Amino acid sequence: MQQIPLYHRLDGNLQLAQKLIQRFSTSLPILIVRLTLALKVEDIPRARSQIAMLKEVASALAAQEIINELNALEAHIDDSLTTPTPGCVYYCVEHIATTFNQHIEACRPA
Repeated sequence: MQQIPLYHRLDGNLQLAQKLIQRFSTSLPILIVRLTLALKVEDIPRARSQIAMLKEVASALAAQEIINELNALEAHIDDSLTTPTPGCVYYCVEHIATTFNQHIEACRPA
């Protein structure tokens, strides 16, 4: 836990870091479902809102790889407005969710 930036940004407050990681862990599935539903009905503003919230979580966890994936998804959404490719979008969302879960698990204390 001490090696993650979140811990250092909280001035070494282990209890608070653990609570935040737990909160991220429980809110992540909700954000992913909301993103998937927004994409399904092509509600681009709502999808962007969910992506922004996921970026905030990824930033708090210093998960640059996830931020990059979210940026790529956002760019893909822009591109797919003219040529939709829902399979790819859903694969990207699923991959982001998996990567998030792995990152959160790696942040938990041993």
